[in-house]
Amino acid sequence: MTFSTKMRLVAGALIGLFRGLMSDALAAPEGPAGLAGRALTIPEGAMFPLGQGQYFEWYQYFGEHRFDAGQKLELSLAIIPFAGAAAGETFVGLDDEDGATFIGIKFQDGLVNGRLPYKQEIWNLVKAAVDFGTQSYTVAVNGAETEPIPFAQPSVSVQAFRVNYSGPGKDQALGWFDSVSVASADATLLTVDFDAQLPGAQSLCPQCVLTPKPPGDNAFEPCCRNTIRPPARVDGLAGRAETTSGHGMAGDQYFEWYQYFGLRRFDSGGQLELAFYILPFAGEEAGATSVGLDSVEGSTFFELVFQAGLVNEKLAYEPLNWNAVRASLDFATQSYTLVVNGAELGPVPFALSSQSVQAFRVNHRSEGLKPAVAWFDSAELRSGAEELFNFDFDRTLPGAESLCEGCALTAEDPASSPPQVAAADRPKLTLRPTPHGMSLSWSSRPTADVLQVSASPAGPWRKVEAPVRLEGGKRVVDLQSLPSAGFFRLVTSP
Repeated sequence: MTFSTKMRLVAGALIGLFRGLMSDALAAPEGPAGLAGRALTIPEGAMFPLGQGQYFEWYQYFGEHRFDAGQKLELSLAIIPFAGAAAGETFVGLDDEDGATFIGIKFQDGLVNGRLPYKQEIWNLVKAAVDFGTQSYTVAVNGAETEPIPFAQPSVSVQAFRVNYSGPGKDQALGWFDSVSVASADATLLTVDFDAQLPGAQSLCPQCVLTPKPPGDNAFEPCCRNTIRPPARVDGLAGRAETTSGHGMAGDQYFEWYQYFGLRRFDSGGQLELAFYILPFAGEEAGATSVGLDSVEGSTFFELVFQAGLVNEKLAYEPLNWNAVRASLDFATQSYTLVVNGAELGPVPFALSSQSVQAFRVNHRSEGLKPAVAWFDSAELRSGAEELFNFDFDRTLPGAESLCEGCALTAEDPASSPPQVAAADRPKLTLRPTPHGMSLSWSSRPTADVLQVSASPAGPWRKVEAPVRLEGGKRVVDLQSLPSAGFFRLVTSP
């Protein structure tokens, strides 16, 4: 691209090579003509196992060149440094034949190398005059110039131009580059103008993006957002779980929710009732979602694996919709029965022999840059009359200490439209197994509450034809037989 300034530059000419010759040619540019290079970061976890932020690397090798004492070199480029919600440092440098970066120009928080101001949202014209005799360089930004800066380490050679970015956050940062040139007094070592001369794909970090675009084209499809959500609510808010990248293996998406609730022993037998709603982890290349219970030894003796539309390769589930799951565990027989959306399986033996329970867990791992997303609601574990945990995501949420570092599990409205009644004002619908079926209860209010049932959260819904009784300030419906449908809701009129 030709880059216009207040003084037109002659193609190939080395204007302002020496500090004394720098002039209005370095004034703030009016804007580029033609194409420029638009750079987009990737999640740091795609490159580094424990990375949590954003990353970019452009390493342009142009061959080894040695310089005698007294010889000079010029690096010039036009740049809009990386910007975003929480932008980090944009680093531009030159490497010598040993791979060491001896020249560094750092853009962050409106300052270059902490000294010169730059424009954070418009083009900046940058030149570095490199003197191998004094082992120093000066940097000029839009006409303002630094004093000589010593090389980071002694050097008599150059072989590569580099750009690096590292910053916090999950949102991609965007930067622009144009008219990159590295030249000596008698040769041009590198030219990248994004019109005729382009950087090779091999010069970019894997999955990093640097493409020729018209300047100002800042619209892009984010690589790393996942908008999957269920088509309707179960009851009020729900838990939206999102993976984090890295976490032990570069390029992986990972999630762990480990809910410790204290040791319970069942040496003489006993039962547990686990119930929850789930839309398992979904997204590009999303792998299995594992839901389980751990014993006192830390072993997962009960596990449900949601993958490719099947739970434990037996019962079907809906990959992009709510699924009602109930499991009844019997420590006397070391087995469980499972009901998914009304379909039943069992008894199924425990994965491992166990006489105890201490934690509920959810795990997921998959490949790719884009996070996987899952949804949970009304997760409850009971031992007889004792409630071991209950998360409805309206009033109760898991603590951050139960999630892996960088993982997210937040209470959100899964529906696209706002609720008609605020979640805190609606009665909570509670389901309890009974010896003869189950009961559903909710707080009694002076309203016309109608209990409805459906085979799917998307409907159609029908009224539950059963008597409603009052008990301890609650309205209760007893069902003698379990319906094949697995979804209940209250329709409340003010």
